[in-house]
Amino acid sequence: MAKLVRFLKDSSEAFNLIISELTGKLVIMTQNILDLNEALVSKILYDFDSALQARFSSSLFEFILATDERSDGMFHDTVRRVWQDAGPQGLRSYLRRELSLLEDCRKKELDRLGS
Repeated sequence: MAKLVRFLKDSSEAFNLIISELTGKLVIMTQNILDLNEALVSKILYDFDSALQARFSSSLFEFILATDERSDGMFHDTVRRVWQDAGPQGLRSYLRRELSLLEDCRKKELDRLGS
């Protein structure tokens, strides 16, 4: 009986050690996935910032200030929601639509000033 108790105790300790090791690896894997997602979002926003600078002589910071003023600070929440719902392609598509809307607004403003 003593051997069985010792075996169960040793097995329990080994099981706890394995679980601890797996949990640690899972945390590291989760962190790596989060880091990859953050890197992808950063790259997409960097590309958007570059497009803003090239097309409008503006920056992502100025865009965020302008949109947050109109939408009660929702730019970051919107980016987060689009990313969760549609992933990187959805975020790129959303930001392309934003650029298109800015182009349309600029064109309308130029037409209005030309009239």
